[in-house]
Amino acid sequence: MVLSKPCFELWLLLHFELSDRPYAAVTGGGSACESVTQRPRQHVPQFRKNATQYLEVLANLTSTALANARQLNRLAIQTDGEHLPSTDVDKLVARLLELDSGNQYG
Repeated sequence: MVLSKPCFELWLLLHFELSDRPYAAVTGGGSACESVTQRPRQHVPQFRKNATQYLEVLANLTSTALANARQLNRLAIQTDGEHLPSTDVDKLVARLLELDSGNQYG
């Protein structure tokens, strides 16, 4: 199982920045996930979470996301981690990249 707290969009955000702030529901009824989803727009103003035109941008920043996720996991271990965002998507992506590097195409 691959989990992200508060939501999958944390993985998208980690492509742009390391964020260890606790995300919570925002005033006016917005969810913690909506709060996370807004952050990538500070880096790519037109960013929308379901828009496929950003896949290449994200793919080019995968190593940054992996490093940020690993750092976030280290921070969670150093603290109680209860209020920190977290994701296991990095473990899945790292495994897929590992499997892909072993394939011979052509």
